[in-house]
Amino acid sequence: EMWDQEKHHLRTFDEMIPRYRVRPTLLRPVWEAAGFILGAGTALMGKEAAMAYLLHIENVDVEDLKKIIKEFRDDELHHLDTAVDYEARKVTALRPNLI
Repeated sequence: EMWDQEKHHLRTFDEMIPRYRVRPTLLRPVWEAAGFILGAGTALMGKEAAMAYLLHIENVDVEDLKKIIKEFRDDELHHLDTAVDYEARKVTALRPNLI
């Protein structure tokens, strides 16, 4: 299950690179090799070591994602406040489903 999810994540990011015109890093092969070596190395140390490595990596990932989501949420809340400050609610008579 995790393997399929990680492949999906990789495909998604690979699709986003050209869509958003992001130049891929030249270090990607190094990053992939390092990830493989670390993953394989801990797997060779046994299931407990592999799960400890996974726990650490996923905690870092989750914290990074929480920061990104909070930043974007805060930006959108600021946009909402700006609309309210400019009395956007008065427009709801034209389109009640806006707010």
